[in-house]
Amino acid sequence: MDMHNYAFVYDDVSTAVTWVPTTGTAGCWTVDIGSATQSSAPWVGFNFEGSCPGSGAAWMSAAGANPGDVRLFNSTGSQVLGTGSGTYPLASGTHAHFEWRFYAPSKATTPQTYNLYFGFSASAPLSTQNWLAAKFVIVP
Repeated sequence: MDMHNYAFVYDDVSTAVTWVPTTGTAGCWTVDIGSATQSSAPWVGFNFEGSCPGSGAAWMSAAGANPGDVRLFNSTGSQVLGTGSGTYPLASGTHAHFEWRFYAPSKATTPQTYNLYFGFSASAPLSTQNWLAAKFVIVP
């Protein structure tokens, strides 16, 4: 798995990220799958190609208190991974893009930081040896 530390910063001129209201004042910042081809946005997905033999599962969890959940959705709109649950199966050759949703109780007027852990295990139980910490910052 291509494990790098990323810092993602959003500003209002970016077309890669949008605020989507859900209920009342709550909503989520959405980084869509198409943003992977925009020069102003990072590639946010999993790459298990090349020198990564075998298969396993990726997991994601919150690293401390965040403004809200983070959830990943595939191109059909199904949630495939979230900070609250689940793993995403990875086989050799997998290259997957996702729509990332950063949930919040309201649209922020100050920078919001989401700290996450990502990991990979070839079998259960999930290993904490192959993981990275990533920070995503939404700056309205």
